[in-house]
Amino acid sequence: MLQLCTGTFGQPRCFRPLWICSLATLFILLLGSGCSYHSPQLSTADIQPGTFINSSGQQLTQTEFREQLQSADYILVGESHTNPCDHRVQTEILQLMAENGLNAAVGLEMVPASKQPVLDRFNSRRIDVNQMHKQLEWKRIWGHDLELYKPLFQAAQQAGYSLYGLNIPPGLLDALRQKGRSGLSQSESEALPDQIIPVPEGQKEELREHFRAHEQIMDTSRKDTDLERFFLVQAIWDTQMALEARKVSRRTGKRVVILTGSGHVEHGWGIEHRLKLLDPRANVRSLLPWREEEPPADSAADIFFFCPAQHRSRLGFTLEFNTRGAEIVQIQEGSRADRVGIKSGDVLLQAGGKDFEQIMDLHHAAIKARQDNKPLSLVVERRGQKHLLHLDLDRTPKSPS
Repeated sequence: MLQLCTGTFGQPRCFRPLWICSLATLFILLLGSGCSYHSPQLSTADIQPGTFINSSGQQLTQTEFREQLQSADYILVGESHTNPCDHRVQTEILQLMAENGLNAAVGLEMVPASKQPVLDRFNSRRIDVNQMHKQLEWKRIWGHDLELYKPLFQAAQQAGYSLYGLNIPPGLLDALRQKGRSGLSQSESEALPDQIIPVPEGQKEELREHFRAHEQIMDTSRKDTDLERFFLVQAIWDTQMALEARKVSRRTGKRVVILTGSGHVEHGWGIEHRLKLLDPRANVRSLLPWREEEPPADSAADIFFFCPAQHRSRLGFTLEFNTRGAEIVQIQEGSRADRVGIKSGDVLLQAGGKDFEQIMDLHHAAIKARQDNKPLSLVVERRGQKHLLHLDLDRTPKSPS
């Protein structure tokens, strides 16, 4: 599940809804992973991306990091789904584990458990990652850039780590959100987990805040009808992934590395809470990205890894929030951004005629441009000069932000 550090310049702030209304809708862009988790003793100037730090703010050596994972039955690794650095570190974690002889299976939030036959074909090398992408209906079900995930899947295959889908069937949570549990069809009801572990009390206040934010950004025709349903959907999602991870553990006899949005990891409220009820003797370790500025809560995770706040846009560029502002640090060749002349090093100042301060501004500008059937206007600063650029969105089926 997604969680996105959006951030004003120099002081990133986080929009952290813990719920997705539909795996195929725009809201999937707004959720998930990796808000600002920070060491209480270190600044980001002291460390390199990918550095591991414990909850006391001490850097971990590879040996110490390996020892932390060696005794774990489940390893939860949070991410921001559009952050390239987060995915690079996840890949490095799998490679480091393999190099140190730590056997594992890899559970994926990105893939519903119903698609396991496709993953089995990839695990047995009968299909490659591109064929897997098509057979998983990746764009429809998950939607985030496959290029960010390819190295991770390939690293798992090279390590001999089989992939397993953990998520709920596509569309089921959306149906529940729209109709409520009593309105589900028989087949939809049968697809729910046999047991649903409720949201823990400690998480409810934060979920209330996310519920209010969720209502503000969603189309009025698609809002949740009540807070309790919002809680139920979150409970079902986290319970489903914990149940599937437990099945993988029993089936394989291996530790399970769970790759998921940070909202499912932080404070042990999500998947970990359910795992400890389903598998009380299990040792669960949690890892989260941190960005900069404020320290994390002591209970946020066991280990943190530094990654700067980044966002890879479907427009074809990667933004990084740093001391310059929202700097464009990478351009995809042949993308919309490339075609209109956006350059690496440009700083994004405006989107849709309004000042750009957070990723949500880009989403909203793209949505409005689509609704008005107009190009998306962006203002960038390049070597002290401002440039107004117009990006054609005509062939974009969804908000491309």
